[in-house]
Amino acid sequence: MKNHLFISAGLLWSLFSMSVHAAGSRGDLLRLGSPDKNIEVCVEEDGGRLLYSVKRGKVDVLQKSPLGITVDGHDLGKGASLVAEPEIEKIQEKYPIFGNHAEASGRGVEAVLPMQASGVRFGLVVRVYNDGVAIRYILPEGAKHIGNERTAWALPQRVKKVAWAEYEPGYEGYVHVTALEAMPDKGYVGGPLTVDLGNCYVTLTEADCESFPDMAFTRSGNTFQAGFPASEKGWDIRRLPDESEKILAGRYKGKDVSPWRCVIIAGDLTALVNSDMLTNLCPSPEEGRDFSWVQPGRCLWQWWSVGAPRYEEQKEWFDAAAKLTWEYYLIDDGWRNWRKDGKDQWELLEEVIAYGRSVGVKSIVWVNSNEMRTAGAGLIWRK
Repeated sequence: MKNHLFISAGLLWSLFSMSVHAAGSRGDLLRLGSPDKNIEVCVEEDGGRLLYSVKRGKVDVLQKSPLGITVDGHDLGKGASLVAEPEIEKIQEKYPIFGNHAEASGRGVEAVLPMQASGVRFGLVVRVYNDGVAIRYILPEGAKHIGNERTAWALPQRVKKVAWAEYEPGYEGYVHVTALEAMPDKGYVGGPLTVDLGNCYVTLTEADCESFPDMAFTRSGNTFQAGFPASEKGWDIRRLPDESEKILAGRYKGKDVSPWRCVIIAGDLTALVNSDMLTNLCPSPEEGRDFSWVQPGRCLWQWWSVGAPRYEEQKEWFDAAAKLTWEYYLIDDGWRNWRKDGKDQWELLEEVIAYGRSVGVKSIVWVNSNEMRTAGAGLIWRK
């Protein structure tokens, strides 16, 4: 469970008073630095548009990039202004995590900017950590429809290479590492995007995106923009009858919010893959939920070697996982077609899972998520 310490007071305000500014000649709305003073994010209004930029040291990581989300026909990135001073909080947290290190930590600063555009009140939440920047929107009260989102990432000209994936709804598109100019400039590419800027690496991604359409990217020159292939015409905000307060991606500080749009920044790839920023941005599990059944481990998988799993070969795969001392073997799509000696797929599946247990390897079984969307289906799979 995460342990958070949020500090907001006059002292902290005084520490950042030189960074937070109610619009001056340049139209700056916010300048916020990381605790180690190495990363700075600037939010400004320029030419009637809400923009942000990010620096690492004195070098641009993101040039001026558009912000905004269209809610009930109102473009909240156009003609936006501050309606009150930003609320500044310091973030310090530590919590256990599985992976390359046992404890995650996050040190950052958060600013909540009360905004208005087209007579509509909304908010902008900005966080800066020692390893990146994240921004999300607080939606207007009573919002009913999201038209699109205008959040973008304008990269500097010194891009060396980009790691990107072909967009595919099942997230199984090929991954490429190419020059920026070799990337598609039509249609969508999948994320996350990882960029080599020469002096640092940057990953563009999202966090805390429960119940919000999956984000992909479109490219125009050096600029990537958030896109939603499954919801190109926008989507209605649906409140569940038994959870009248639940909306879209959930709530933050009692407000309805969009997911975080993230820029993870690191000097090398080792630091990049060991960043805790995404877990820092996601909420803790709901209090009282039992996650003791979740047991992380290494998993053997046969699809790329032979395609769909063949019943006759399953013991060999379990034996291989046991020899490697790996904890799991994944029985992938195709097991539903198993039939042998008058037994159906369920009986055969039960047999191979039992064999795995006998050699000390647990099973993970592939199931289409559509089959798990009703309570009845869940009961079947818990047997």
